[in-house]
Order: sequence, then C-alpha cells, then structure tokens
Amino acid sequence: WQIVWSFARPCPICSARMNGAAMLGNLLYRRVELRARDPGELGEYYGSVWGFDVEESRGVWSVRAGVTELVFAPATDDTDPFYHFAFNILERRFVDAKQWLSQRGPLLTDSDSGADDREFTTWDAHGCYVSDPARNIVELIADKHPLALGRRRR
Repeated sequence: WQIVWSFARPCPICSARMNGAAMLGNLLYRRVELRARDPGELGEYYGSVWGFDVEESRGVWSVRAGVTELVFAPATDDTDPFYHFAFNILERRFVDAKQWLSQRGPLLTDSDSGADDREFTTWDAHGCYVSDPARNIVELIADKHPLALGRRRR
C-alpha cells in the first residue's frame, strides 16, 4: 500500500479539483494527517474493516498503510471535514483489489453510467471507490505505467 494524491484531475465522484493544484503524476506521502469529527471511529474502521495496524495516542489515531502513516486527528472547530484520497495498487491486482474492497462496503457508482469503477484514458489508470464513516472518498487506483509505484521507466 502507498497513499498517493492526484492533483492533476478532478475527482470523478465528488467533482472537486484537488485544491486547484496543477501537478502531473503522483506524490508518495510518508505521513498524512486528516481531521475528523470522530477520529476513533475512523481508526476502528480502518483497523477492523481494512485490517490495517492501528495505534491511538491522546485521541489521535494512526493507521499504518504500507509506507504511509495515515493519521486521524480531532477537527479543530465545528466543521465535519471530509477528504478524497487514494491507495496506489499494482495494475495486475486491480480486479482482486476491487473484489476485496467490495467486501468492505458498497462501491460508489458513477451517477451517469452506474459503473462501479472508472477508466482514466488520459491518465492511463483506473480506480474504484468507497466511502468511509466520515464520508471520505477512498480510492484504489491502478496506474498502468511503472512510474505510479516510484520505479523509473526504462
């Protein structure tokens, strides 16, 4: 597992442009901190449903997802924040990963086509989505070229 965030395209599910940043390719994060109204609920969800290792310290929950530490901290105001983030997976494992994900909750579908996965022809990738208890959109994305997992093309 690695967490990546794509900034170059709008989200096909939530139609948001990722903070308006224009960047090609993916970034690998060692630590991602997200705010949540109920961090414990998310820690429990990613531990029990996704099977990640989870730690709690002073109301902050950390989930180990491969090389990335995904941290859920309490929201600092009365907002109820939500995010869209992605786990990069190997292209050859997409079908198995999609099946695995569908066993953890209903896959989000495209409102026009009803499809439960999405092909990105201009990005040479495809993905599928679920929503967690905080309404975060969680994506499994399979990039079809080796740069997606940090390897150089030869």
